[in-house]
Amino acid sequence: MIILGGILYKVSAEVLYKLYWREESIRYMLEINGNIVALEHASSTVFHHIILPRVIVYTDDGESICSAEAVIEFPRSQIYYILFEMIRNGYVSSMDCISASVNAMPQFQLSKSTFLAKVNDKNIIGNCSYGTTDYINDELYDQIAKKHFHSIPQKTIEILYARKYLADANESKPCSWQSSICQNYIVLTYDCNLGCIYCFEKERRGNQCKMSETTLDRILCKCDEADQMQTMVLYGGEPLLHNNRRKIEKIIDFVGGNPTRSIRIITNGINASQIIPLLSKIKNQVQYFTITVDGDREIHNLRRPFASGMGSFDATMESIKLIIQAGYYCVVRINIDSDNYDSIYTFCARISSLYKADQFCISLARVEDATKSDRVSVSMDKLTELYYSLKNIPSIVLDSNIPFIRWLIQNENEHDFVFRDHWETYCAPHCIKVYDVDGQAYWCNESMGNAFFLADTLESTLNSSEFIYHPSENCATCELFPLCLGNCPRINWLNKSQKLKNRCEKEGIARSLGIFVLKNKSSSHFFE
Repeated sequence: MIILGGILYKVSAEVLYKLYWREESIRYMLEINGNIVALEHASSTVFHHIILPRVIVYTDDGESICSAEAVIEFPRSQIYYILFEMIRNGYVSSMDCISASVNAMPQFQLSKSTFLAKVNDKNIIGNCSYGTTDYINDELYDQIAKKHFHSIPQKTIEILYARKYLADANESKPCSWQSSICQNYIVLTYDCNLGCIYCFEKERRGNQCKMSETTLDRILCKCDEADQMQTMVLYGGEPLLHNNRRKIEKIIDFVGGNPTRSIRIITNGINASQIIPLLSKIKNQVQYFTITVDGDREIHNLRRPFASGMGSFDATMESIKLIIQAGYYCVVRINIDSDNYDSIYTFCARISSLYKADQFCISLARVEDATKSDRVSVSMDKLTELYYSLKNIPSIVLDSNIPFIRWLIQNENEHDFVFRDHWETYCAPHCIKVYDVDGQAYWCNESMGNAFFLADTLESTLNSSEFIYHPSENCATCELFPLCLGNCPRINWLNKSQKLKNRCEKEGIARSLGIFVLKNKSSSHFFE
């Protein structure tokens, strides 16, 4: 922070920022109200000193009473002008400061999302929340690993802090922008017109597998009481079956009545043509469709056939075409295991040639419930190799719910994607409620009916805040924990209930970081 002329200047709460460190120069990227701004030269330097955890006080004669290294070497009038422009644009806020103590070197701690790794001949430090990654020398690595922050030069400390590797130990919690939007998954039915080989909901189909309109009405009333932004997620089974039309119309009316609400649809896409006309009156509130395609025609038809046994590939691809032509964004999800791994590149290259980068993305997921499936989970290094092959496809946009792959995507696109949500747990139970067909709500969209994940009922709230999952001690103390987050809580719970050992990703992530190092040996955005 800076105190100048009795006024304290600090970064506005609405601003997210990221430091780019390039050859002894600094450049900040800011995001405010959805707009991205670059700060360079004098503006970047002033902003850099504003974000630091200590206070720089300028006296009436213009002298700083902090150390010489901290002085901003610009004329006082120039600093005033830069601060005025930052306040005008909402980057910085100001307040009267009658008195202020000058902070000496504050106490630091590693940020919660920071990881350290020694791979090949490189020492890596990274922050998964901000997508910052750097190579550091042996001395600095040892100082950070041993938490000997007092022995690190002040200027290096400032860069480590600004790159989000360090946090002020006096802060109550690490800086975070976890989503404040509540994701309300509505399980309209467990019925489905496909017979996917890895479906985890088959056993729930039958007479009691549909949500009644009465139950839906009660859910919408409960959601209407919330004072936060909400996304209604059509979910199943297959939510777009014909007999769900009236319920879908009710959800659309609920969303259309409030600009703080939105809708997205998770579907196999077969009946997408029937919902597209219904969405026209809330088109600007539709986030996107998610449709799964598991590879080329032959592989997809084997894995995701119609209930009759016929292949669904052509019908699914036609639905993606209709959705994009109607002006909606489409997330094409691929569920990866050893059976379809080799077909994914061909499919991604094909679909990327059909549509523009701003019309769809490829979302990489993993079939990983080894307790119920004979399909082998794909290792992390194999997923990393797949990522690096896919990213070379022209115009492709990639996403993933796998923490390490999500970090790769975020890090290597740091010029294009300034910020991406990073969760403190493997998934996002802090912002998810999954309403089952009977109206009970769960923290996980694959754990309906499991009392361990029960969030609340229509009658009363069971948990007042959020689902709390504690990773094992080995996970919590692992230096690579931010890159894997302890694996899926649902799978860990299943393993524990069946007395199976949880899978550890540490060796696979270490090998994957080795691939990352080989791909980025000459990257200019690392410093040593």
